[in-house]
Amino acid sequence: MRTTTEHPPVDLRLVPAAAAAWAVMLLGLGLGPVAGGLVACGAAALACRGRRAPVLLAAAGTAAAAGIVIAAHTFLVVAHPLHEQALRGAAATLRVVLRDDPRTLRTTGQPGPAAARVVAPEIGTSWSTRSRSRST
Repeated sequence: MRTTTEHPPVDLRLVPAAAAAWAVMLLGLGLGPVAGGLVACGAAALACRGRRAPVLLAAAGTAAAAGIVIAAHTFLVVAHPLHEQALRGAAATLRVVLRDDPRTLRTTGQPGPAAARVVAPEIGTSWSTRSRSRST
């Protein structure tokens, strides 16, 4: 019989799924979008293959979803037009034009310092980069 001071056992059923998701994210960040896509395909094939234990199914499904997400995000980073300039350490010059007076933003929290006043800048499409010279 259980006394009132005993705690129920710890439920660790989702730990393998969380570990699989973290492992796939780190692998995709380290090796790029192709690795993330391959892991997603492999995990999806493992999840769809026959009857498996629920823990393995959860881990494979989570790994597949994480692989799709990391592959998409790392592909967008690699394909971005400023990716090469960022790797070279280029600087960007921004020209900001204020269009309006500051206004209070609505917040879901309590009133106070979090209710900040901001000015929305006009966002244009022109930008330029210049390389910074690095001294060694």
